[in-house]
Amino acid sequence: VEHPSEVVQKGEEVNVMVLDVDSENKRISLGIKQLLDDPWPTLVDQFTVGSEVDGSVVRVQDKGVVVDLGDDIEGFVPGSHSGVEDAEKLENHYRAGEALSLRVLESDATNRRIVLEVLETPEFQELPDPPAASEEGDDESANEAESAGEVEAAAPEAVEEESASDDEDGASGEEE
Repeated sequence: VEHPSEVVQKGEEVNVMVLDVDSENKRISLGIKQLLDDPWPTLVDQFTVGSEVDGSVVRVQDKGVVVDLGDDIEGFVPGSHSGVEDAEKLENHYRAGEALSLRVLESDATNRRIVLEVLETPEFQELPDPPAASEEGDDESANEAESAGEVEAAAPEAVEEESASDDEDGASGEEE
């Protein structure tokens, strides 16, 4: 979970555990997971070493690939078990959301990790080149971006002026 709004919404009633009270900064840290049973002891049974599982790529990191195994469980494929000879080229083979067939190499409840290997390496795909600002054609788009920035910068002032004139109109309408 990247942000609490993925799990709860404002105004929703939830059971939580108070994790920390920081009176100096006027903050309270709350936790939902702390009220749930620890899933790891049963995960070891579900993801036994040698078993084959399906997953999907969450993200590619420097040293491997993070994979979603379902039910909010993530596993890790080290670069050495990704089927890619050069670990620096992982991004050329793996894309977020891509489905993978995997084998469990390690299922460790104590360290809370599942280590996997890929059974079929996805094909190599060229990454698009990042736009270079120094090329001739990019000068025009850079100028367009600057102009757009100026418009965006002016827009809030225009909104404030518009709001102020709305208030004046509203006030004069009430006085009549």
